Amino acid sequence: LQVSSSMIVLRLFSSVPLHLTTCGMIGYFLGRRHYHQSSFERNFNLFLAIILPFLFHGAYDTALLYGDKYTYLIGPE
Repeated sequence: LQVSSSMIVLRLFSSVPLHLTTCGMIGYFLGRRHYHQSSFERNFNLFLAIILPFLFHGAYDTALLYGDKYTYLIGPE
C-alpha cells in the first residue's frame, strides 16, 4: 500500500480536528442526557451520542479510503 505525501499531510491536519469534534459531540449529548427526566429524551440523546460521531467518522474514513476527488470532501466535513 503506497500513501502519497499529500495524503499524509491531509491526515495530519484533519484527523485531530475530527477527533476533537466527535469527542465533543459525545460529551455534549451525554451531558444533555443527564438534564432530561423522560426516558425517551435520555435515550434519544444517548442515541445521538453514539450515531452522530459514528457517521462523521465513517464519512471521514470513507473519503480517505476512496481517495482521488473524494479526498476534497474532508475539508467541508
